[in-house]
Amino acid sequence: MPDNPQDETWKAGREEKSPEGDPTPNDGWTDADFSEIRRRVTETAKQRAEAAKEGRLNTITGGQMGTPVEDIVVDYQPSQDEVVWPIDHKKRNSGIIFGKDKDQSSTFGPYNGLQGSYAVDIVVGRLSSQRGRVADNTTIQTPFYGADAARIYLSQRTDIDKNFGLADGNIGSEEGKSGIGIKADGVRIIGRRGVKIVTGRMKGQDEKDSKGQSIPTAAPIELIAGNNTGDRQVSMSLNAAGATSSETIKALQPLLKGDNTVAAFKELSEILDRLMGALLNMVLIQTSFNSTIGVTVYPLAHHVSAGAVSATQLLANVQNSLYHSRINKTMWELNYFETFGGKYICSKNVFAT
Repeated sequence: MPDNPQDETWKAGREEKSPEGDPTPNDGWTDADFSEIRRRVTETAKQRAEAAKEGRLNTITGGQMGTPVEDIVVDYQPSQDEVVWPIDHKKRNSGIIFGKDKDQSSTFGPYNGLQGSYAVDIVVGRLSSQRGRVADNTTIQTPFYGADAARIYLSQRTDIDKNFGLADGNIGSEEGKSGIGIKADGVRIIGRRGVKIVTGRMKGQDEKDSKGQSIPTAAPIELIAGNNTGDRQVSMSLNAAGATSSETIKALQPLLKGDNTVAAFKELSEILDRLMGALLNMVLIQTSFNSTIGVTVYPLAHHVSAGAVSATQLLANVQNSLYHSRINKTMWELNYFETFGGKYICSKNVFAT
């Protein structure tokens, strides 16, 4: 009786060759074979454990599930008066540095050796933007505000605008004052119940700045896109023929106040209504006058009376209305478009590009 086909398939499977160096099912397993396999597994596990201890790539998981991963190390060398947390910050390429104010210069900046210049630097991803251009274990002693991945920097005395390379704007650059800088590829400020951006003193307090100096009542707020506040040249079309002229405009301009702007447009609409009403009255009066003198009946005494009536109506309903509209228009400009106006439409404290 022929063998079962399934038995033949099973026999063929048993005859397949195993990877070189491993015992095959046909050879039989000996104590020596088990010892060799045990030796190889134990050695591999030991190597992986050593790699994980040194912070190099964990070849079992490739850095997944919280295991160490091999990465570029930037060796930050703290100054004598600095404390860095955590202790193994070099392997993590991140840390919190407690010390004195530092800029990127080799001398650490003008305030590093002075009293009252303490700082806290929270940083991740040192020299991140220079990946591929810096060697592993590169040694640094200063923050790199433009190259590190993300940072929150707090200092008791610093040149915050200079350190982060910010445009002066109308406020200018603060020097030797306390400052906080937040920088990353993306910064988000989220408030579930609202977000306030406030300048000035605490309410009900005679508050001073970090140097004990007076604080402006309403210090400005500037929203600068592109970190550029220089004046700009723009071309404006003057007519249908395409004639143009250039004009210099400020990049950083005051924002409009919504309620005042709405009120300004409403009053402008009322001024236009009066002008259109005066124009309509003039048309009606002129039409009436034209109709009267268009009738030729001798003698022409009605022509004289028509002229007198028209003149009176023009003075009362047209000229008087235009005169008051001109006054209203002048007051409208002063009220809404001059800085001393009661409803000046531009903010005096908030600017944007």
